[in-house]
Amino acid sequence: LYARFGFRPVGLRPRYYSDNGEDALIMTTDRLDSPEMQDRMRLLAKHYGSLPMATDDLDRAEAQG
Repeated sequence: LYARFGFRPVGLRPRYYSDNGEDALIMTTDRLDSPEMQDRMRLLAKHYGSLPMATDDLDRAEAQG
């Protein structure tokens, strides 16, 4: 799932989850302003429709009070 959006694992946090002791992957992407990520985001937007921007979520939260 995450690879489709450009994420890749760069580390591991052993026993991160306290409920079951499962390890957590540390994931990252290329810089969002890199040509590769811009291309990926354009393709994703074309496939899934308009992608929300972080400010959209903030505006929605502020509007809800």
